Amino acid sequence: LLCFIISCVTPVKSQMGLEEGNCSLCGIPAKLRCTGCKNEFYCSPIHQKEDWNRHRAACRCWSIEETPELGKYLVATRDLDKDDLIISEAPIVFGPALHSEQPVCVGCGDANIAVRCPGCSWYACRVACDGLVDDNRHGLECKLLAKAKIIP
Repeated sequence: LLCFIISCVTPVKSQMGLEEGNCSLCGIPAKLRCTGCKNEFYCSPIHQKEDWNRHRAACRCWSIEETPELGKYLVATRDLDKDDLIISEAPIVFGPALHSEQPVCVGCGDANIAVRCPGCSWYACRVACDGLVDDNRHGLECKLLAKAKIIP
């Protein structure tokens, strides 16, 4: 069991470096993440082992099935609660539709445009828009758009 638990914790890298969360057991900043569900962070393999009895019930509450008719799909392996997080992944691309007639905020998609992003001059709903200031959303592309001088 210890082998499984240690191999189940790996550092998670995003495009901008290491992602962090808080250790599910002690609450301190943590960079190790359960590879089974990717929903829990741990500061050490020891804390993951100590938390396993609690986390086991929630970890990977689905399995991947495949049929010729449907292809691959997810099946719940236990009864799910209404607030259970099944999968959480960052989008590959986030932004307005390519051929949209109406400008939308590059940070959140809102159609109420009031300003432009101070970094790249794309449309924005407000300068403090959550998606606009998030380094893992518009922040990933802002400098590239500005450098390439791609302005809508």
